Amino acid sequence: MTLLATLACMPALGQGFDGTGLSSPPDGSTVRDALGGWSGRFPGAPTVGLTGWAADEPLVRRITDGTEIADHPIVDDLFGVSLQGLVPVSQRFAVALDVPIWLGSAGETAGGAAPGDIAAYAPIRVYDRGGPRVLLVPEISVPTGATARYLGEPGPTFGLVASGGIDLGPLTSALDLGAEAGFATDTPDWPGGLTGRFDLDVGLVPVDTVGLHAELRGQGPIGRDIPGVPVELLGSVRIRPVDRLLLTAGGGAGVVRGVGAAALRLGVGARAALGKREVEVAPVELADATELHVVDERRWPIRGAVAVVAGAKSETDDEGYADLPARTGRVGRIEVSAPGFETTTLEVGEDRTWWEVVLQRVPLPVAVSVVGPEGALDDAVVKVTGDSELVSDEIDLAGVHQLLLRPGTWTVEVSAPGMGAQERTLVIEPSRTEPIRIDAVLSPIASPDTVLAVKVVDRNGVPVEDAVVAIGDRDLGTTGTAGDLVVHGLADGETEIVVRSPRIGQSTLVVTNVVPGTNEVEAILEWPAGSVLVTVHDGKGRPVDARVAFAGPAALPSRAVGSDGEELFVLRPGGWDLLLSAATLGSQQRHVEVGDRPGEVVEVDVVLVGEEKGSADLVLTVQDVDGRPVPSARVLVDGEPVVSTGTDGGIALFELTEGLRFVEVEGDLLVPLAVELELVAGRQSEELVVWSTTGAITISAHDDTGRPLDAVVGFLGSQPIPALPLGPDGEETTVLLPGTWEVAVSHPDFGTRSQRVVIAEQDRRRHVLDVTLAPVVEELARLELLVHGPDRSPLDAAVSLDGAEAGSTTDGSLVVDGLPVGPMEVGVVADAMLPEQRTVDLPDQVDFTLQWAPGALEVEVLGPEGPIDAALVALAGVRPLASRQTVDGTVRFNAAPGTWWVMASHPKYAIAEKQIEIPAIPELAKVRLVLAEVDKTDAQLVVSVRDEEGRPLEGVAVLVDGEKVGETSGGGTFSLVGRPEGDATVTLKPSDPLHEGTEIPVSLDRGDQDRHTVVLPWAASEVVVDVAGGTSGEVRAYGPNAQVIDAKVDDEGQATLALPPGQWTVVATSPGSAGSALVTVEAGQPASAAIEMFETGTTLQDGKVRLVHPILFDVGRYELRPEALQLLDDVARRLTVDRRAALVEIQGHTSDEGGVAYNQQLSENRARVVREALVARGVEPERLISRGYGLSRPLSQGHDEGARQQNRRVELVVVDQSTP
Repeated sequence: MTLLATLACMPALGQGFDGTGLSSPPDGSTVRDALGGWSGRFPGAPTVGLTGWAADEPLVRRITDGTEIADHPIVDDLFGVSLQGLVPVSQRFAVALDVPIWLGSAGETAGGAAPGDIAAYAPIRVYDRGGPRVLLVPEISVPTGATARYLGEPGPTFGLVASGGIDLGPLTSALDLGAEAGFATDTPDWPGGLTGRFDLDVGLVPVDTVGLHAELRGQGPIGRDIPGVPVELLGSVRIRPVDRLLLTAGGGAGVVRGVGAAALRLGVGARAALGKREVEVAPVELADATELHVVDERRWPIRGAVAVVAGAKSETDDEGYADLPARTGRVGRIEVSAPGFETTTLEVGEDRTWWEVVLQRVPLPVAVSVVGPEGALDDAVVKVTGDSELVSDEIDLAGVHQLLLRPGTWTVEVSAPGMGAQERTLVIEPSRTEPIRIDAVLSPIASPDTVLAVKVVDRNGVPVEDAVVAIGDRDLGTTGTAGDLVVHGLADGETEIVVRSPRIGQSTLVVTNVVPGTNEVEAILEWPAGSVLVTVHDGKGRPVDARVAFAGPAALPSRAVGSDGEELFVLRPGGWDLLLSAATLGSQQRHVEVGDRPGEVVEVDVVLVGEEKGSADLVLTVQDVDGRPVPSARVLVDGEPVVSTGTDGGIALFELTEGLRFVEVEGDLLVPLAVELELVAGRQSEELVVWSTTGAITISAHDDTGRPLDAVVGFLGSQPIPALPLGPDGEETTVLLPGTWEVAVSHPDFGTRSQRVVIAEQDRRRHVLDVTLAPVVEELARLELLVHGPDRSPLDAAVSLDGAEAGSTTDGSLVVDGLPVGPMEVGVVADAMLPEQRTVDLPDQVDFTLQWAPGALEVEVLGPEGPIDAALVALAGVRPLASRQTVDGTVRFNAAPGTWWVMASHPKYAIAEKQIEIPAIPELAKVRLVLAEVDKTDAQLVVSVRDEEGRPLEGVAVLVDGEKVGETSGGGTFSLVGRPEGDATVTLKPSDPLHEGTEIPVSLDRGDQDRHTVVLPWAASEVVVDVAGGTSGEVRAYGPNAQVIDAKVDDEGQATLALPPGQWTVVATSPGSAGSALVTVEAGQPASAAIEMFETGTTLQDGKVRLVHPILFDVGRYELRPEALQLLDDVARRLTVDRRAALVEIQGHTSDEGGVAYNQQLSENRARVVREALVARGVEPERLISRGYGLSRPLSQGHDEGARQQNRRVELVVVDQSTP
């Protein structure tokens, strides 16, 4: 800002101030740092520096005389030096000092040497993990300068600077924004007081030892008008000639003249690092460590990458960071490797606080096999076009084209003379690591103008890779990663297209009329029975190749979900626990119930976040106000999404950090719920009740076989609502306003069914309408249903029609239209009532009068001001019951006759419990609980103790700091009031030997209830294993939650294991022999197992199950020979004991005799019978898939008998390998 004088002569400016301009902070430690700014960082070692400055006219008076304008220098030809130093106090904090000494100046205030204002800084590192970085710098200056010569301020100043920067390869940029509070002056053009400043730097680092910078900086008063904000433009070069020494030279000029914006400014300096920091830092695996950041081409972090520095290995965490030894720069190189990436060696020549490495994906192997109707084609051509250059194209001895492709979109065209060409699209995601295989079966050209384009998708619309497309019984080949297959030259006319997928396991038939031109067909594959679709991402939405261990009807080896983070698993019906884990990420557990109806899929969506390595495990159960589990509810911990609940509404999170955690539950049409939980060491459980949005209704439609129907729903009510398509999965959720609605579900092939739905004001429940549509019939009927209690009062009851949910009565009434005339099973269930089911003949009006169920219970919860709404009521007694919330202070349960403990809780009140006896008569028992206000004068401790199945544990001794203070009640609860405030240790000692005790640290505060629900694990039982004929070897037990426990076989052929309750697979191995047994361990009961050892010739090598001899079949037959059955006995024993083979594909292959269709069916039958034989011998069906490849994958291209014998084979290929 140029000082303007409106008078021709002005004897002085007024009160003095610092007119020398902005100083250079004492932070520069690398060639990437700006000359005049902090650049968002400070050096990691103590530094000292000396900078010499020369400035021409940094402060002038502008004099106007008519049309003449002249600048008269007040401070001119200013020369000086600045002594600077910085010392890191910790990794995040440092202190620094700047002492300027002016050697002389000219102008109105000319003079000799004089001090400037001494400035002190305290930079604080807010964020710096590579990439963006942020620094906050408080500062203070002491008025030691010569104020009368405009070389210092009249008093102390206080400031704060926010500095940020980022390095992008050779480019670097930084921005400082700050404010400073000082003394006001009486100079109109420079009022002083509160001033702001900025410094913007852009730099280029062509080599590690040289940095070139352009910098714009300025300052001006805040909230005060001045003629112009003074701004300087500087350029500088920074050079590191030797390690730990930085030289700087720079200069510039004011682009907007004013206070401190010199006509010319020059500076030279040197800064030296004195040694490594002597500070206490948090312990890391490698002492005095710096950081390495490893990313891929998209700048996604690579977890689990290994960095090697002078033989020391480090592994990156979930954000791609790894700690490296100090002085890594002196070693000269860092070798970085990761699965699926090319190993990179980073040449380094200086010590830094961090390095960044961008790893390139290795090209993905793509194998393309081409055969014709009669076998191999010697003249086939494979042409590949795409986003980038083809890396490699070789043909192996079997005639298979072996390609190497980089991420991108590719088109693979296969052709041969006289044959119709085929095309496929390969979309290769950057994260993909699995190889790709394409099988093409070419056919002679029948009609040169026809093109058939088949697109295969699943029920979610996701393309299905590797699906087999056939015309009738003649295979055309497999789809590409985009789910497509384009075939040229097929015959015109009506064509049956058959699609089957080894992954999904279902086939579909599409009939289309092929005409000249392009014929597009979409084939939608149904989910097979037992489908579980698992999707895993990290906290930033990136797919995670996690592993899933299944425990349920069997304990299965862990399986991978793949690099796309999604995999479909097919399981037998029943309850399954899924344990999901990935390197550097925390593990989680989910429970699902798997059905047996085709077309249904259980979707498990998981977010794995960085492992915390704490000692707290948390089991959450999310349920609605009726006590029903809420699946697919999203759970967040401390604001980070971590998981969606399973079909039982539950999740389990492991190894969390202890302390106060913020847990949120949200979901589609759920009222968000947020609670604070105090996590302690060990396992604890929490029940969370969520409300649905008023009017939320889920509508589903299916046929009488359970297959979902893409029906359309219409609504007639208080306002118009557009029709709602249910989509391919036959289910959709929407919201209706309070009032009475007619809901009509229709399908062109199955007619329409309508139903009356009543939405109440402030309704907390989610309405469910599950409609079974039958084929269209001429005569339809209406059902009018009335439901009453014993006193004829209307009841809200759940209604089912022929076993399908049909919604609920409102005020005791339900009306359904569009039902077929004739008999129908009607079921009615209401709280605390005996369920009733009867067959009615439609049309009819049906009146149900329900009776009290033995064990019917009504709980009333009162507080100081009357009924308490949304109190949580739990029952412990004869059988497990889900907790429920009160509505207007009451809630009903279908309990059972016997002794029960009733507990009620609410965040605002103290817990209350009562023991009751429910008589074995059909009447409603009632109990009242009164909750008192929390006593604000005492600290209170409430402990609830459960077993692993959620049942309360009675008689558990509670000790506080070693002193027994009581025992848990029959409801598993203990309350302690009046305990002194402060930290304490609570010890829980069960009264029985079935459970293990535990200790939890607590912190008691006056006026608060410290509540903990603790799960005591089962105690392990002794299991003695007798190994027949064994005097050496090992025994390994595989059990629930991916547990693996080992023991050695002693000289007497025995091994002893300590196993928690559950089903275990125990395997024994010794050189050349193996055996296994299933053991069910009961709580507190010793167990034993006898294992018979068999010699095993089958081995696992190079991803294949190596057989003692081939599995042979008679010509044209698929029945297993006796010698094949003996061989499969050995194979089954190997697969049972060797858990590395998580998923085995049994591949049937044939020679070229008989043509495509004949050999395809033969190979499928041979693979199928081998799978059935292995399942019959105890191998879990979930670990085996069978697939016939016909003649599409020959080992030899020859047509002689020797080549054909080679091609006739059954292979067992391990397509998913688990850790042993």
